[in-house]
Amino acid sequence: MNTHFRWAVALVCVVAVGSLLGVPVAKTAPKGGGGSVPPGKIVYSYNGGLWQMNGDGSGKTAVSGYSPGHPTRSTYNGHRWWIKTIDGEIWATPDGATFLQVTNARVHDNGDDTITVVWFEDGWFNARPTWSNGGDSFLSTEGLQWTQFSSYTLGDGPTWDMIQGIYRIPVSAAELEARYLLSELGPALAQSQLELVIYNDGFIGGNFAVHHWSPDGSQVVYGWGLESGHTDVWVADVGPGVSLPVNAAISGTSVFAWNHYSLTDLQWSPQADTSTQAIAIEMGYVYTLRPDGSDLVQMAPFTLVTPIRWSPDGQQIAYRRSTQKGVDKWAYEIYRMPARGGTSTLLTADIDRYLDKRVLGWGD
Repeated sequence: MNTHFRWAVALVCVVAVGSLLGVPVAKTAPKGGGGSVPPGKIVYSYNGGLWQMNGDGSGKTAVSGYSPGHPTRSTYNGHRWWIKTIDGEIWATPDGATFLQVTNARVHDNGDDTITVVWFEDGWFNARPTWSNGGDSFLSTEGLQWTQFSSYTLGDGPTWDMIQGIYRIPVSAAELEARYLLSELGPALAQSQLELVIYNDGFIGGNFAVHHWSPDGSQVVYGWGLESGHTDVWVADVGPGVSLPVNAAISGTSVFAWNHYSLTDLQWSPQADTSTQAIAIEMGYVYTLRPDGSDLVQMAPFTLVTPIRWSPDGQQIAYRRSTQKGVDKWAYEIYRMPARGGTSTLLTADIDRYLDKRVLGWGD
């Protein structure tokens, strides 16, 4: 594999071994050691709680304030911010106890006897909403939007102009931290303050729940559904100079023809240097590739991997692997491996393998 990645992303899709028929030919990752211990803390769920550990598996510590959702890569005054959706709106919390409402955008009165509804919801594996640039720029999420007569209650009348899209929300974790320290829990953003970045106006199309951003926020990677029901991986330019929103099927570029059904995660590497960025794909198996679709490399030749997370320096990835040990009995372990391929290192050999665990993030 080329020693320099350019824009890296990680995708996750749980598939059976036989499903790999039809996958583009990938180079095999080189063998080698696990490399030096990467910086930062791996945040993971375990036994119903929130935990963190060092990149070598040491220093396992329970963390108070567990809240399902997507954590920031960085901490702010000691707080790691989590975002999630509740009743169709986005909320954020630094401690699992105090929640700040980020959006109040579900219903907008158009002034012509119609209302426009935007509905945000959580997906599998905490895939949505997500932070850009680790939390320092903005956040985003998939939304469903439709317009209807305001005289009807939600979901009770004729609807039209149904679209699915990715919305960019101009709130950073630093801004939320400032609110939190000043005990200012609002104001939440209205629908007019949100930016629709990518849209799909059909029922078959974008799997936007698992989108992710390049470090500078100028590109986004997402899944695109085909009429056959299969999902491929696309990248679109959405940075300065691009008129938004863009049509996902026209403005994006297909970079990976998966040709299978499930796509559950995409992660773009955090490196700011465009000469070393890469995309990691995890679809039951772990792959990396460039945003233009080149240099597809199979990283880990095993199945049943769930979302992977990059180390802060972009040199390592962490992931959970589940292995069936009997009827209705599974083992769950968290591993680390070099982002360019090599030997996986088991990080959770010292805790109960039969209790579920999941990598939620990897940050400072």
